[in-house]
Amino acid sequence: MDMIFKIKKLSRMSVLVFIAISVILLTGCGKAGTPPPGAALTIKTVGKPDTISMPGATIQNYRVAVADADGTPLQGVNVNIQASFTSGDNITFNGVPGATSASVETGDFGFKDFTISAPTFSFGPLDIPVATAATALASGGTVTAGTFTSGVTATDAATPPGETTISNTVSATTTTTGSSITITWQAVPRASGYFVYGDGGTGVPGALFRLTVLPQSASSVCNALTLVCSFTDKTGLTGAISPPLVGNSGQGLNPVTGTLTATAGALLTTLDISQ
Repeated sequence: MDMIFKIKKLSRMSVLVFIAISVILLTGCGKAGTPPPGAALTIKTVGKPDTISMPGATIQNYRVAVADADGTPLQGVNVNIQASFTSGDNITFNGVPGATSASVETGDFGFKDFTISAPTFSFGPLDIPVATAATALASGGTVTAGTFTSGVTATDAATPPGETTISNTVSATTTTTGSSITITWQAVPRASGYFVYGDGGTGVPGALFRLTVLPQSASSVCNALTLVCSFTDKTGLTGAISPPLVGNSGQGLNPVTGTLTATAGALLTTLDISQ
């Protein structure tokens, strides 16, 4: 009888051990919540960006993972992810449009996947603008006396924006200090903005440079009814950027760049992204 009892007892223990091992193998380990000392947190891309046909979006999968000091995956760890985007429009982060943060929990095998997506811009090159006039005004600025030549390029909605080559040039002559110059041109279909270039009154052929750091938005400089655009140069001063010799409008795919920062308890890791 004693022998039979011992055999039954051993059998029950074997079953319990088997069940325990099975649970560990299937779930990685018990829920952790906050990672224990010595644990490691990682974040990485998974596969290549997936570009879907029109209407179009680029989707990139990412993965956060947590493991203990022995490399065993930790289930149920709370991970906070912060995104800092340096480029990209209409971004969807972890399924939420416009979001820049997310809280996730590692799954059965110690990791959690999430996505970042953005629409692709697929359209043909913009038309080169046609400048129509440059008009000198005796007031309204600090432009000195002289002849000033200007031209315009159009930009698209990509990030960073694509830009056409420069338009024909137009000139205006001021006669007194304190003047300003208004440049007008025809609106370009699908253009989101415009760069205005000038020679600063130097008279050097072809030596045109941007008057502003950022493009002028089409909505602020163009009349939607007349399709005439205008910009007033109040200083006559230029920057150092020349117009492109080859246009690149219509080629942008709305790339998403920036940094992901993941934290779990005292753990922190970052990943530079470019998709």
